[in-house]
Amino acid sequence: MGAPIKVDELARLMIALSGHVAGTDVKIVYTGLRPGEKLAEELLTEEEEQAHAVRDRIRIAKSPPPPRELALRLAELRGLAETGDRDGILGALKALVPTYRPQPGTAAVEPRARPAVASLAAAGEPRPRVELPSQPAIAPAPA
Repeated sequence: MGAPIKVDELARLMIALSGHVAGTDVKIVYTGLRPGEKLAEELLTEEEEQAHAVRDRIRIAKSPPPPRELALRLAELRGLAETGDRDGILGALKALVPTYRPQPGTAAVEPRARPAVASLAAAGEPRPRVELPSQPAIAPAPA
C-alpha cells in the first residue's frame, strides 16, 4: 500500500505536476465533511470486536452467521431500490441489519414485518439464488 499521505500534500503535488502553483494558479478550498462522509471507518461491529489475537497482527473476529433468508431479503431490497421506495429500503435495511442507524435527515421508519420464506413460496414467488465463485478470485503471480 505505501506510506499514508495527507490529502493536502497530494493536492499540492498534483497541482505542481500539472505545471501550476498551488495557492496562486489553483486555489485549494477546505470544505469540511459532506453529508455521509466519515473521518474514520468502523471495520467491526460491537459484537465482532470481541476478537482475539492469533499471531502478531493477525486477529480473528467472531461474527454471527447471516440470516437463513439472506438471499430473499437481498432480493427484496433490490426490488425496493428498483422501484425507488425510500421508506421501504430503510425499513428493509433496519430489519436486515439490526444495528443500522440512518443518517440524520433520512426518514426514520420502523422495520416492516417480513413474510416468511415458506409463505412466499406458497404464493408462487421464486426463491432467489445466490451463486458463490467456485475458485478464488486471486490470480497466480507471474513467473
